[in-house]
Amino acid sequence: MHLRATVRSMVTVAAIAMIAAACGGEDTTAAPTDAPATENDSDPEPDADEDEDDDAAPAELDADADGPQAYTSLLVQGDPDLTASGAVALTLGPAGRDSVPFLIYNGTDDTISRVEVSGMAVDSDGNTLGSGRSQGVEPNVIAPGGIGFGFVYVGPDALRSSATIDNPAIDYTTGLGDFENIVTVDVTDLTTLDSDFDDFTGTLTNPHDIEVTGPISVGLACLDDTGGLTGVFSTFADRDTIEPGGTSTFTISMYGDDVPCDGYLAGASGYTEDF
Repeated sequence: MHLRATVRSMVTVAAIAMIAAACGGEDTTAAPTDAPATENDSDPEPDADEDEDDDAAPAELDADADGPQAYTSLLVQGDPDLTASGAVALTLGPAGRDSVPFLIYNGTDDTISRVEVSGMAVDSDGNTLGSGRSQGVEPNVIAPGGIGFGFVYVGPDALRSSATIDNPAIDYTTGLGDFENIVTVDVTDLTTLDSDFDDFTGTLTNPHDIEVTGPISVGLACLDDTGGLTGVFSTFADRDTIEPGGTSTFTISMYGDDVPCDGYLAGASGYTEDF
């Protein structure tokens, strides 16, 4: 059964949580399957302000600030079936043609950000199909006890239905990086299109007092009627920039895949040059 709902008519919880303070700390890695731990130090640095000298370094982000970069938002309908533990834990879904979807659960006492998942894809017989890494996680900031989602991209038509990621590595930053520039925006409306493919359309809203620029990515994680992850899909907003308080539409295609979507998680994020 496919989902047909708008945010205003949902009877289950639509969870949009704001982080009042993101905890600073050392970069940390966790892999519930004993994968090697590495630091995530790839946070991009914004260009120096045009009015400043070319050699001027960007100001470091105050990791304790209640600012746009510390904001988190996720629209949730249904009850995701998660691997929950006292660590950052991963729940893998069924492989698609080119990627393996996942849910991420923050079982620590710290806010985390910049989650990345990587590893080797194998089939049910243990044959190696290729390696890959996640292409972004929504939301970028995950509070203690919070969840996010994404997918490990391996390659076009690289996977079989039995594929999974063997011993996946989970990398993340505790709190925020010094030069964090990802900003989460709200998914404020989501509904299925009246089409043969049950694609989704919706609206994003920028709740911040700063402009959010593109690429503004939008993600949708589908759940079956038991809360199991069935697939993750992504797109970009129809606008490249959303002004403070502004909105943008988007459409997510399921590419004709017959994927149950009785529940979902939806999130979106763009970028800022403001610190």
